[in-house]
Amino acid sequence: MYIQAKKRAIDSLKRDEERLLQLADQIWEFAEPAFEEFQSAESLCKFLEAEGFCVERGIAGMKTAFKGSYGSGHPVIGILGEYDALFDLGQEAGCAEYKPIGKTGHACGHHELAVSTLAGAVIAKRFLEETKIPGTIVYFGCPAEEGGAGKAYMVKEGIFNGVDIALSDHPAGSNAVRTGTTCASMRFEYIFHGIKSHPATQPENGRSAFDALELFNIGINFLREHIKQQNFIHYAVTFAGGDAPNVIPDLAKGIYVVRSTSLAEARDLARRMDLCAQGAAIATETTYEKKLLSAGNHLISCEAVEKVLYKNFAETELPVYTKEDEEFGRKIFESNPKFAVAPDICCQFGRVWEQEFKEWQENHPETVFNRFLPTYAHTHDLVAGATDLAEVSWTVPTGSIFFVTAPKKVSVHTWQFTAFGKTDCAHQGTMMAGRVLGGAAIDFLVDSSLVEKSWDEFKRSLPGKYISPVESISR
Repeated sequence: MYIQAKKRAIDSLKRDEERLLQLADQIWEFAEPAFEEFQSAESLCKFLEAEGFCVERGIAGMKTAFKGSYGSGHPVIGILGEYDALFDLGQEAGCAEYKPIGKTGHACGHHELAVSTLAGAVIAKRFLEETKIPGTIVYFGCPAEEGGAGKAYMVKEGIFNGVDIALSDHPAGSNAVRTGTTCASMRFEYIFHGIKSHPATQPENGRSAFDALELFNIGINFLREHIKQQNFIHYAVTFAGGDAPNVIPDLAKGIYVVRSTSLAEARDLARRMDLCAQGAAIATETTYEKKLLSAGNHLISCEAVEKVLYKNFAETELPVYTKEDEEFGRKIFESNPKFAVAPDICCQFGRVWEQEFKEWQENHPETVFNRFLPTYAHTHDLVAGATDLAEVSWTVPTGSIFFVTAPKKVSVHTWQFTAFGKTDCAHQGTMMAGRVLGGAAIDFLVDSSLVEKSWDEFKRSLPGKYISPVESISR
């Protein structure tokens, strides 16, 4: 009974494919940054309401956060979507040369993430609608993954309380069930204050905030030699004091990110970074202030959830790519020679796959896409990136997949990834991921033992009590 109902629910997505992909392209066009995804969020809310979900907007104190629910009782399966874009990565769609447009772009594919997760929620809803079994499907609209830690605020406000299983996905250049862990991270703004003066007539009366910022950055770069290999510091100067060289600047700013294997390690790294700031301020007779912008824990993977996702991924037909996408994909792949020697993103989460990817690509030179699903593996490998999905993984058993929306080895957070965001490959990958998530959600809805097994593992895997990384930040 349930097998056929599951198949009908998954197959029903075909009638909505055009509408869903139009929504994905629309969100790509909106390209709204963190906490400003107003049009994207509203478009998703309207789709959910038209589908029969009960939608609650503006949750967790964030105007662009929402949830859409259907059904009643347990198990409660949450499917998590994202829809924020990145600054400085706008790019003309379908163009293999760098042609920036606008201030923002979907270089991490969150327009595909938003709609693939939406498709999965719709599949699960239709299954519940037909079978009338107990259970609830909830689509969580999660803003500001890119540097804003939107999910951390949602966890802080108890938005995921009562959820039994959380599922999500992410666009990539390869297919896989996500495993391993990510870095914990903290993001700060440092602001240095000095005294304005004329640098020629009264230089002794000036105190350069930009000098202080430069000394701070020099200190950071020397600090990098004396930190653990799995620790990272990144920064961007956001205000260098202005455009007048004949004025000693009294203000300079920068954004700084620290990453480490745990939030405790990241906090200690931030402490050492403060010493660099103090030294720079003393040396230049300036002052500084620091603001914590966002923070997050490391990801906890759950093997039991991964296995359900893998089963459904293995049962889902992989796309066949068009000649046009193969040609465009080859141009994108060749637009940066370093892509050829870069690792596939999935291999960073599961290094056991490196040989499998190498052999597959050597045996299939005719395609620029990773059109295969590697064997299942559960690992504890660390990837240097960070995600606010980690906050949910400390709260409820959580699983996610990667799905192909771009050529092999093409990295997210590049203009090339933005350029590929409206292709047939991106569209097919989005719908495929939706079928995988929808199928997995149905399996959890009908088999309580899968939920129990996931919770048993989750409780054993927790490294300690959850501490909100954004407790001191209000939105």
